[in-house]
Amino acid sequence: MLTISELKAMLDAYDGLIVDGHELSSGNLEQDTEPGTKPSVFYKVFEGWSPLIAHTCDKQWSEFNERLLEHIRGMNLADQDLDEALENIQLDDSHWRWLNKSIIHRGDAYRWFFMVAEEKPQAACLIYHPKDSAIDGEPIFYIEYVAVAPWNRKNPMEVRRFKKVGSTIVQCASEYAITKLGLRPGYCLHALPKAIPFYESLGMKPFSDHDKADLPYYELPEECYTTPGECE
Repeated sequence: MLTISELKAMLDAYDGLIVDGHELSSGNLEQDTEPGTKPSVFYKVFEGWSPLIAHTCDKQWSEFNERLLEHIRGMNLADQDLDEALENIQLDDSHWRWLNKSIIHRGDAYRWFFMVAEEKPQAACLIYHPKDSAIDGEPIFYIEYVAVAPWNRKNPMEVRRFKKVGSTIVQCASEYAITKLGLRPGYCLHALPKAIPFYESLGMKPFSDHDKADLPYYELPEECYTTPGECE
């Protein structure tokens, strides 16, 4: 049996990002600049288990985070300003290792989704199904993990590359769950602390009796998916 180190070495031998999943969706990403200042960038969202993309997420995202932390250290900030700078970046999920997760989370109950643009993974999402809704007991899906590439988050080193990446990949997963898995609209998750305002802005509701340690449980009601205006 291969070790993780041996598997990484094999994956490192590939030249470029090879995508072997099923293409679900495509479109143009919204860049975080003034409209019309840069050409649009084409993306694709794929469904399917892919250790190669997962490993690429680990490498490229970790490299960016390391450069970001080095940049912040080089700003020579006072202790209070340094604490504020670190608080304003999102590193809650920087310890996640997507290759490890791809090995652990396999089987019919799991579905993998990756967004690719510019030959780089821009976002990743893993869902589990079915999950009983805390609202009505109907089958929905649970987001095990979702993250965007760190260059798609606001940071003091450079302009955020793309906007709405996370919501786009979750929307693709939702449509897949409805049309392919036969689940009712809506999904649930345990939220990382810094992501809570984003989930609440979508209309997701907390259910404290489903909390896990320091991660609060949130669920998107069906009406917020089918008629988002009702949840604004």
